Amino acid sequence: AKDAVEAAPAGVAPLLAYPMPFAIAIVFALADIACKGVSAMHKLDCWATGFRNRRTGLKASTLKNRVPQPHMQGSARRWDLNDFRSMIGLRRQKPTGGPFHHKPDPPVLKVWARNVHPVRFKSMGKAFAKAGMALTENRSEAHVHISLSTACDEVTVPTIYGGAMSNGVPFRKAKKAGAKFDPTKSSNCKYWVAKKESEVEMLSAYTEKFGLKAGFIPQFHDEMQVVGEVWHPQNESEINSYINKYAQRFPTEFAKAFKVKRALQKGGITVHLHGANAADVDGPVAMFGQEKFAHFARSKFTLHIKVHGGTYYCQAVSESIAAGVPVVVDRQTNEIGMFDGLIEHNVSGVVLDNVDDIVRYIETVPDAEYRRLRASTRRFGSRFRALPSDEQAAKMKQFFWTVYRDSVFTM
Repeated sequence: AKDAVEAAPAGVAPLLAYPMPFAIAIVFALADIACKGVSAMHKLDCWATGFRNRRTGLKASTLKNRVPQPHMQGSARRWDLNDFRSMIGLRRQKPTGGPFHHKPDPPVLKVWARNVHPVRFKSMGKAFAKAGMALTENRSEAHVHISLSTACDEVTVPTIYGGAMSNGVPFRKAKKAGAKFDPTKSSNCKYWVAKKESEVEMLSAYTEKFGLKAGFIPQFHDEMQVVGEVWHPQNESEINSYINKYAQRFPTEFAKAFKVKRALQKGGITVHLHGANAADVDGPVAMFGQEKFAHFARSKFTLHIKVHGGTYYCQAVSESIAAGVPVVVDRQTNEIGMFDGLIEHNVSGVVLDNVDDIVRYIETVPDAEYRRLRASTRRFGSRFRALPSDEQAAKMKQFFWTVYRDSVFTM
């Protein structure tokens, strides 16, 4: 070492003679470059986190998300000598579970979700309660957010992408593209939430390559009334559809549904194409909850034709089956809507090839066969009137606590 100092250029020799201060100066310089905008007491933590994860390709701005800001802590703790000694390896420190987890677990994990209908919020709240958590309307008190935003780069609270559950588009793309599907083109959020376990299983195919992880919130309608065991054809023979702004949002499917309406009405069968908007053909109907049951009570079938976009796992479909009214769909709608476990042919509805087949079936189905299908739908629908099972609640709880305890929310 002495020979190296003597052989070094004059300006470098003092640095080699005192290597520890020189190394510390370099660390502080690198931290300052990589973590501009971060408070001084967390700059080294930011730099060290970025260094450990240099292979992930995350931007420098993302590193700031891994550093606990004052509003994310019970109190902002200043770095002391032990912290510094831990960084340079002189003192071993126990892992903390990530920058977001510097404070202890809350007694009850609170989750906030954006743009949830009041009726839907109530049922979701019951699911969270069953899992030992709470759904809150107060965003500021929540420990985890479910957001419709497609970006998780700058989040300061553990965040889950909820857009897939809301509109289903990424799920449909994944189903169509298979191995070629790139989830980062839909959202760079690491955690996604779905409505069914089958969707979680489908998204697990992208965990190894992209790091995508998914959970689900079970769908149920525990307050939905059920149609009577005895079918009364004189009062319960309407065909009703419930798609908001049908003609405006889905002109192709609206044309098909209107063809069904026109053909059946020639034979004296009443068909209503309801929505929640005054511009809808047959006037507005409440899109959630018990107010819709008055229409189910008059229905023979719920008609659902919707292929090109819009929400999947339609609320009206699950409510109809929960109420005991069979659903009629065309094959394209059934496949793109991912109604597996919901619409089962000749069990909770019928899946037919095209509009002509739908018209023919409704016109000619024997009363005895319809009574069998209606009774089958009532039995099948009981699963959508029940709270989540203990197993479902446990999976839900594990997923949300995993999100809370993680420190990285981007893929």
